[in-house]
Amino acid sequence: MTLADAVDSFTEWSAPWTFRKSIREKLASEPEQIARFEALVSEASRFEHWNAGDLELGCKIAHTATKKKFPDVDDRVIGPIVRAASYDWK
Repeated sequence: MTLADAVDSFTEWSAPWTFRKSIREKLASEPEQIARFEALVSEASRFEHWNAGDLELGCKIAHTATKKKFPDVDDRVIGPIVRAASYDWK
């Protein structure tokens, strides 16, 4: 399974705290994909993106910064990763 497929298949947004575990489980046989996912999560979750005190602004900053660092990653992958990170900052 690809990272994009794993992210696309996550539908449990009523339980966003399960996002990371769910993606890791789906990618269990793909260590390179897990490493890529962890790097994206790490960037999207950086404090600097979320310290403005405005969640919507934080999402925009995190998305832009993550896309800048990983320009080859599709927005359909970055978006849900940033969304999941936003729940940590609520």
